[in-house]
Amino acid sequence: MRLQTTGANFRERLSTGVSNFTAEAAAQGLRAQQRILSVERVAAPVEVAERFGVSEGASVIVRRRAFFIDDEPMQFADGYYPEELFAGTPVEEPRRITGGVSALIEDPAGPVGQRIVRFVEDLEIRMPTPEEAGALRIAPGVPLARVLRKAQVGDGRVVEVLDSRVPCDRHLFQYVIDVP
Repeated sequence: MRLQTTGANFRERLSTGVSNFTAEAAAQGLRAQQRILSVERVAAPVEVAERFGVSEGASVIVRRRAFFIDDEPMQFADGYYPEELFAGTPVEEPRRITGGVSALIEDPAGPVGQRIVRFVEDLEIRMPTPEEAGALRIAPGVPLARVLRKAQVGDGRVVEVLDSRVPCDRHLFQYVIDVP
């Protein structure tokens, strides 16, 4: 599967209410599925706290999800959200959110009410842990990509940190960098 995210297709897909993962899979004739594994309040891990600009251990909401293509596990993604913004919102409910959390962030009546203007991704390639290899059915010798992405809104606040783990034998990463 080739997962492509650009600013243009993010905007286009956000307006349809279909996630980028699901839209990319459908465009390639594949059947995508997302499963919510858990939703809970946790102490922010150090890498998440750094991206939010808060103290390590500050309370955040985490939505843990698994993504599948034709019943094959493709990735795990843990979305972290500041508790002060998202407490009592659909982010805390263990169910799908129409249009995804991005639509909720940008909804004028939502908890943030601002447009997402930037994603910053840090990509780490490493060998999977035994637990990751088992759960994602990763063959011996195949590395895993860990992508830590923060989403910023117009006033500069980071409103989401996404921690994704992706087997490297099932994805092609493409980055489009516009240089003014």
